[in-house]
Amino acid sequence: MLDEAEQRLLDDIANFGWHLIAINVSEHGPAFVYSIGMMETLGHPEIIMFGLDIKLMGSVLNDMGAQIREGRRFAELGLFEDILRGYACNVIRVDPGRHPEG
Repeated sequence: MLDEAEQRLLDDIANFGWHLIAINVSEHGPAFVYSIGMMETLGHPEIIMFGLDIKLMGSVLNDMGAQIREGRRFAELGLFEDILRGYACNVIRVDPGRHPEG
């Protein structure tokens, strides 16, 4: 039987195409938020964002997810000036050694 958090994760993926996990800043590193489910449901690599306010990062990732669902892809590496108003966001690939399928 699934606990409440596991069920919410599965429900979010079924309803929206992804679920977000937020990790607070700690002595081990900055705060970050990452997606789960985009690869499976949208055919798009998962997204992770570091170092900003968790709510802001969640909002940005949800906005990106909505754009991906509408057909946009963030496959091109480099700076995107239209993701977060007033800032350029750098899209890079995760080192394959950091990904279990890599």
